[in-house]
Amino acid sequence: MLGSSRSAVVAAYATANQRAHACAVAVQTRGPSSRRARIYATWYPEGSESRPDLYFAVADNGRRFGQRRQVHTSATSIPDHARMVVDRQGRAVIVWEASTAVRRRILLRYTVDGGRKLSPI
Repeated sequence: MLGSSRSAVVAAYATANQRAHACAVAVQTRGPSSRRARIYATWYPEGSESRPDLYFAVADNGRRFGQRRQVHTSATSIPDHARMVVDRQGRAVIVWEASTAVRRRILLRYTVDGGRKLSPI
């Protein structure tokens, strides 16, 4: 139940100003109440200037998402198949495929501080 309601919230956030192609959600619970959940979301909008992007945002206490941040930084490849997971220590990991006409790579970024900073690719 928590996953489906949070997914709807994320979809609404991601699509407020852009059309999103897909989103991935990971939830870190802190105690028995869903009010203490931290929600991590990543999504693909259609992109500005005909460039595909992959974004990331965090909702502390499961309520409002903070500023979106660009995860995929390449202008020469297309991000696809994003997945997320949060482990018991609160480390959130984003994994996605970056594709060009001749090559595909699996890329990874993570955060250990609740989404304040993302690791380099």
